[in-house]
Amino acid sequence: MKLVLLFTCLVTLLMSGCSSFKQPSLRGLKSAHVTTFQSQADFDNYKEGMHQLHRYRESERRKQLLEHYSEGVEFIEVTGSRIASSDLSITNNQVDNVDEGGIIKFTGDYLIILRKGVIYSVKITENSHDILDAKSKVEINQPSWNQDVWYDELLVLKDTLLVLGYNYGLDASQLLRFNLGSQGEITYRDGILIKSDDYFSGSNFGSRIVNNKYLTYLPIELTSEYPSSHKASVLPQFAKITDEGFSALKWQSIIGVKDIYKPLDMQLSPILHTVIVCDPLTVNFDCGGTAVVASGESEYFVSNSAFYLSTPILHEERLTDFQYEGVQTQGVSRLLKLPHSGEVMGSALVKGKPRNQFSFMQSEGALHLLTVSEAHSTPEIKALLYKLSDVEFGQSSDSIVRPQREWSVETEYINNRFTNEWLVLGENLYGTYIENRHVEQLDSLSLTHLSRDEQLTFDLPHTVDRIEPIGDKLFVSGVNLQENYSVSIFNLAGSPSIDSEGVFDKFQEKEDISHAFNYQSVTDNYGIAGITALSKASLSEEMEDDLSIVYLGITSNESVSLAGQVKAKVNPQTFIDCEVSCSDWYGNARPFYIGNRVFALVGDVLIESRIIDDQVIELVRVDYVHDLQMH
Repeated sequence: MKLVLLFTCLVTLLMSGCSSFKQPSLRGLKSAHVTTFQSQADFDNYKEGMHQLHRYRESERRKQLLEHYSEGVEFIEVTGSRIASSDLSITNNQVDNVDEGGIIKFTGDYLIILRKGVIYSVKITENSHDILDAKSKVEINQPSWNQDVWYDELLVLKDTLLVLGYNYGLDASQLLRFNLGSQGEITYRDGILIKSDDYFSGSNFGSRIVNNKYLTYLPIELTSEYPSSHKASVLPQFAKITDEGFSALKWQSIIGVKDIYKPLDMQLSPILHTVIVCDPLTVNFDCGGTAVVASGESEYFVSNSAFYLSTPILHEERLTDFQYEGVQTQGVSRLLKLPHSGEVMGSALVKGKPRNQFSFMQSEGALHLLTVSEAHSTPEIKALLYKLSDVEFGQSSDSIVRPQREWSVETEYINNRFTNEWLVLGENLYGTYIENRHVEQLDSLSLTHLSRDEQLTFDLPHTVDRIEPIGDKLFVSGVNLQENYSVSIFNLAGSPSIDSEGVFDKFQEKEDISHAFNYQSVTDNYGIAGITALSKASLSEEMEDDLSIVYLGITSNESVSLAGQVKAKVNPQTFIDCEVSCSDWYGNARPFYIGNRVFALVGDVLIESRIIDDQVIELVRVDYVHDLQMH
């Protein structure tokens, strides 16, 4: 909505609510050491202190507007939202034995698919024989539920199917359980609603299975300078979904104030970062949780043993001093560790900020972390590599941990990934716009060893859009100056070097989410990488009937080859009158492997192929949406 106001109207508006507020004390708005709130009054006092700070800042803003503007002022209001591995995992997970919520999973003899608000089962084995047979489907939304909801993530544990969604009508996340029967039939079991903000990230995932427990991360706005009028500031509450649907929900607290850690740093718009853990195999779907108050600007990572959260630290004096542009950070981040065991939270300070969840790796009792300094905080941009042991996560220390290594980089816009021995960092030197690239070198890639003083840098003829460890090799892909999809394979054994390369001019990768890539080693010297792709001709329209899975053959010391391609070929007779969760926010295509079987989920179609003479040859496909629609 765009409103143009004359200055006289602005003055009237400002004066009408322009009572002066005394500068508040910032004491009590952060804790000097790790501790939880001790009572409801303690928690309420914190919220009231934040409200006083917000009122003061708004009062000062209005004064500055009156002092500085003498002409007509144009105001623009912008609103927006998304809407208005275990051995059996087929997902390209970041951490072994931590299965991330996705759109297709494998359990027993079945593949389970989450597609536009519907769960499908496809049987792939019967009496030890390979088959591909669509068996069952169920609408996730039950008849009495509202339809203002997105269903995004699927997980499976034995015959229990778990779906995570977000209900905009109730401002709540939905955690639902379904049963998978012996014949592939799917039935709704039960579910709960948890009041929260939208968990959707675009690159990270909201739910995981860790140690047979269901873990979900839910952010909740606690207080804000610009609060939403329709949201109440409450403790995390949940309600069981009964046969009466959403008409008779009984909300109750899922955690208490003593389960919430106080903020260790000042915030302007604090978020209650909430980690909910449920036992999906219990009768009552028992859930509990822990939360910490911290900045809304954050990155999180889930390992086998802990949940990690990184948030930047603000300059405290700038919270009440308005002679500056914005509330810039100090260039220091607070790293918080919440162990899955329930032990007390730990805290450490590091310079810079992690780029995303792939900036973290836990290995041999230590957390490896990459951060990059912000351009405003240092004369030159630095990359910093940390190795944090458990003892460095303390309860009250404000000293900054020294990095294991730091070096200059040309940009804070990076792509990063850890392997067992190396940190891999790609610098996006020229951004994402091909017209800005006027040199032969596009991006550079550096490999920094995690335990010895060794760093190698490679100039690449393409961007660094994807970095994937594949055994003792590294898969790096992007586009070159001609906008052709390009791949570089690094051999990490011994001294790392480029082992093979490939350039492809007919297609480009469609989805850059981690789950849209997968790799299978076929022999000691040959493997198949699967990516999602669109032909270059249809990139501007992203037509679903052009969607495909491309298989790339990777052989040491040979060019990366096109090993095969399977396309959707959407059935024109298939029409889904979609009413719930109709957009593919997490994508709709996945390559994956089960034993020597090669699969591709491509929209409404599931395709099985075989590797024959180093080529991926399609064997059979099932249009599972159409087939089950006809039943």
